[in-house]
Amino acid sequence: MALRRGIWLGVLLAGVCAAWAVPAQAATCGPDAPTLARADVAFVGTLTSANAVGDRATFAVAEVWGAVDLPAVVEVVGVPGRWAMPPPGTDALRYLVLAEVTSGVLRDTGDCAGRHPSMSAIWDPSLAFLRPVTAHAPTSAEADAGIPAQLLGAAGLMLLVGLESAIAFRRTRSPA
Repeated sequence: MALRRGIWLGVLLAGVCAAWAVPAQAATCGPDAPTLARADVAFVGTLTSANAVGDRATFAVAEVWGAVDLPAVVEVVGVPGRWAMPPPGTDALRYLVLAEVTSGVLRDTGDCAGRHPSMSAIWDPSLAFLRPVTAHAPTSAEADAGIPAQLLGAAGLMLLVGLESAIAFRRTRSPA
């Protein structure tokens, strides 16, 4: 009888421990070396703004972790509720952001279940061991401050239309 109670108590204790282990595993989910290697882009940056839905955030990039180059400020798109500004009066949040690039947009789903290569985490010094040898500073803001290609194209088109209009106007005004 005592042996049965001991066995049942052991089974019950094992079940309770197993139930507590599942949430603990989910809570400790974070970037690791294989996840970092699969990411298109990885950087350490400070969250400077987030939209109300929490699916878009702007980061001041402190360090780029990889061979790709990033500007000093980037926008990352995630799932709704992914990004939130800290309450007023608290320190700014620093993140290790792992994202994929889709049509020129940085995307982070924050999927902790491993179904997606993108997964970011609030920066913790324990993540420093993941820093690759290719880590470097972002490109300077001055290097990215050039005139956008679309603006140059529009200006060229307007100049061409203006020149053709002037030539056409001159032909109509010329004495025959």
